[in-house]
Amino acid sequence: MNSKNSEIKTLDKLYNKSHSPIAVLYGRKGVGKNEIVKQFATGKKCISYISRNASCKLQLEFFAQELGIDISEKDDCDFESIIEGVLDNSDDKTLIIINEFELIFKKDDTFFNQLIDLNDRFNLMIVLTCSEIPWINKEFIECINNNKYKDKVYLEKIEEWSFLDTVRAFEDYSIEELVKLYGVFGGVNRYLSYIDQSSSVEDNIKKLVLNKKGSLYDEAEKFLSSELREISVYNTILYAIASGNTKLNELYKSTGFSRAKISVYLKNLAAFDVVEKIESFDTGGWQNAKKGVYAIKNNFIDFWFRFIYPNLNDLDRLTGDEFYAKHIENKLDIYLDRYFIKICREYLMLMNYSNELPLEIKNIGTWQGKSGSIDIVAQNDIREQLVAKCFWKEDIVTDEDFKKLLEAANKAKIKPKYYYIFASGSFNEKLKALESQLSSVVLIDIGSL
Repeated sequence: MNSKNSEIKTLDKLYNKSHSPIAVLYGRKGVGKNEIVKQFATGKKCISYISRNASCKLQLEFFAQELGIDISEKDDCDFESIIEGVLDNSDDKTLIIINEFELIFKKDDTFFNQLIDLNDRFNLMIVLTCSEIPWINKEFIECINNNKYKDKVYLEKIEEWSFLDTVRAFEDYSIEELVKLYGVFGGVNRYLSYIDQSSSVEDNIKKLVLNKKGSLYDEAEKFLSSELREISVYNTILYAIASGNTKLNELYKSTGFSRAKISVYLKNLAAFDVVEKIESFDTGGWQNAKKGVYAIKNNFIDFWFRFIYPNLNDLDRLTGDEFYAKHIENKLDIYLDRYFIKICREYLMLMNYSNELPLEIKNIGTWQGKSGSIDIVAQNDIREQLVAKCFWKEDIVTDEDFKKLLEAANKAKIKPKYYYIFASGSFNEKLKALESQLSSVVLIDIGSL
C-alpha cells in the first residue's frame, strides 16, 4: 500500500539540509516504517541493510557482504570503516538505511558513536528504524538525552493510519464500510495491505481472519507472543478487558491475579500500545466519574479478544460464514460504537486544525460517568467547553438523547458552550428543530465525516 506522505515529506526536508541529523523512525511491527523508508529512498544513492539477531562479528560479516566487501582476513573492522570504504568523492548525498538498528546497538556500544562520526565527516543521511517501542522510549531516549547525541538525532514515532488515511486509501468503500474496516483492522499498514476492496469488509474478515489459510488467521497470537512473555497471563487480562472488566478491581475479580501483578502487566501492555488507561476529563465532577478505566488500544487485538479468542473451538470447526453469523454479525455494531467515537474525535481535531470550530480546542478527552458518560469533552484556553455524543447503533437520535447529554454534563459539573451530536442514522424532527433554534447545538450525520 502507499505510505503516508507526511513522514516522507519530513524525511525529504531533513535530506535537503546541508547537514542532516540521524533520523530514527520507530513503531510497532507492520505499521509501515520500512515502506516509508523505501519510498523515501527512491532515486537516491543508497546503502540499505536489515539487521539480524546475531553476534557483533556475524553482524559485521553480513553488513560487509551486503556491500560486496570481504572482511574475512581483517581483524580491526567495524561499521564505520566498512561504510567509509564504499563512500565516493561525489557531491551527491549518500543515504544509509539500517532497519531494526536496535539489534546492533544493544550488542555494540560503539556502534552509535561510529554513525555520529560518519555523519559529522561525510555528506550523508542516516535513517534507522526500530520496532521495539518500549526500548526506544526508555533506554534509547535516555541515551540521546544524556550525551552529545541530543541535537544530532531526529526521532519520530510512526503511528498507525488515522481514519482519514484509511478513507483516502479505500475510496471504493462507503463510510459505513470504512468504519467497520477501521474498527476491525485499525490502521496497521500490513493488515490493510491484505484488504480486497472489490469485496465487502465482512467478506475480508471471513477470508483473512476466519479462514485457516487467511493472512491474519492467528495474527493476534503471533503479535503478542513476539513481543511478550507469559502469554497466558496477558491473554487472560486482555480477554477480561474485552469482556467488559475495565477497572482494576474488576480485573482482579475476573482473573484471580493480584492487583499488583495486574498493574505490572497492564503497564507492559501499555508500553507496546496494546492497552491504554482512560482518565476522565478534569471537569470537577469527580464524585460522579469512573476512575482508572482500561481499554484495549489496538483495534485488531480488541476484535480478536472480543469475538475470536473465546470461540476458538468454533473457529476450528465452523466455516467462516458460519462463525461470522454465529459470533460476530449481531454483535459487531455494539463493538464498533467505541471506534465511531474515535472517528468523531478525529473529525473534531481536523476541524479544529482548519479553524472550522466555534472554539479553539486546547485539551480534549472523555468523561466516564458512573451513570451516563460524555463521549468527547473539548476545552479552549479560557475553559469554555464543547461536548459531543456519538450514536453508531441507533437508527434515529432523538431530543431525549440530547436531554441525557445535558444530564451527563450536569453530573460532570460543566456548562458546555456547544453540543455536537454525531449519528450514523438520522435525527428526529424535535432535535432538528432544536438545532435550528440554538446555535449551540450542531448535528452531524455520518455522510459529513
